[in-house]
Amino acid sequence: MTWKRSFRLLITVAVALWAGAGAAQDTAKMLAPKLDPLVAEEKTVTGKAGKGEKAGVRVRLILKGVKLDEKEGQLKDGKFAVVLGVPLAPTMVVQAQHVDANGVEGELAEAEVPIVGAKPQYDWGRVHADFTSGAVISRNRTVLSAGNTAERQADDFKKPDLYLDFILNSNWRRKKNEGSSGIKGFSWRLDTFFNASLTTVSLAPQAGESGGTNLAAERPAQTSSTDEFLDSKKSALIQAGIFAPFYSGVTSWKFKGAHNALFGGPILKMGFQTVTGKLTDQEALRFGGDDLYHFWAVGARFGHYSFDKDSDVAPELNSYMDLSVGRWENFTVCKEGTSGASCARERRNRFAAEGRLKVPATPFQIGFDLNSGRGPDDLRFLFGLKFDIGKLFAKLPNLGGD
Repeated sequence: MTWKRSFRLLITVAVALWAGAGAAQDTAKMLAPKLDPLVAEEKTVTGKAGKGEKAGVRVRLILKGVKLDEKEGQLKDGKFAVVLGVPLAPTMVVQAQHVDANGVEGELAEAEVPIVGAKPQYDWGRVHADFTSGAVISRNRTVLSAGNTAERQADDFKKPDLYLDFILNSNWRRKKNEGSSGIKGFSWRLDTFFNASLTTVSLAPQAGESGGTNLAAERPAQTSSTDEFLDSKKSALIQAGIFAPFYSGVTSWKFKGAHNALFGGPILKMGFQTVTGKLTDQEALRFGGDDLYHFWAVGARFGHYSFDKDSDVAPELNSYMDLSVGRWENFTVCKEGTSGASCARERRNRFAAEGRLKVPATPFQIGFDLNSGRGPDDLRFLFGLKFDIGKLFAKLPNLGGD
């Protein structure tokens, strides 16, 4: 072999090595595309191109290591939509990567189709309804004495009363994809709620009376526990409110595939409550039989959200605590220097705290209510079962459906 032929061979090898290195370098530069959240039963896989990439995208569908389908698509405005021949199903894996005109493949993006149950017929997405049934115990409770009179006595949390609660939460503002891609940076939501409850209410006792309202004509000598509840100071409560929870990536985490966040923000609520039956309080006797008590409060709510992968589904409120200041008509007291028949009623600002906690992996909920200020204070504890109405009705397929 002459030196000329050897030189030509050396040049050929150098060019080949240079071309291979360039191709490898191009591959390294082709970043992985970004897949959008995968939805079971869909055939279209969408996403965004890797930063600065213009090459087409190849998508593969894999189940337990076996390739089920493979399709390619082109970019349009930095996005791609590839239609597969097989619908997506839970536990399937989708792979996507850029492929240039020479067939060189870029970095691989991979995601698993999530296991998400079918949305129930009664699921309203960003409107969420819950029902809770349980018992409430309080320190002070109206009971019947031996003389069949109603007296407000210190009961020391011994006897429970029935507690029923319905709450409807509506989400007006949210940031998309927080449940699928996670919470990044600072974010906030705007929610309203409507609440109707059957519970007990604390009332300022009638001053200057040793006994109470005679109920002999209203109650037989022997009663069941339900009758005893009906004779107690149960009340119906209606309230509505608005709150704006704030949270960020610092207060969020991912647990068992779901994104969670701790939040805090302002809250405003107002409503009214009324005592059922013929039991009377200080205000009702002294001011014309008033038995409808309005209230308002403003403060802050702190709590814990669990986000759904679908941004059009309201997050689950696992726990919260409300700290507020407001005025409650049922806590009316006499002004300084007035009493008895000359009592001039006065409603002062009071402090309220309300807390609820859903026990993880169970339907049980526990909570407390505190109302403190001048005059009588109120502390009560609640125990109950909380049900998502949409999920509950979904288990009754013949209820109002075809």
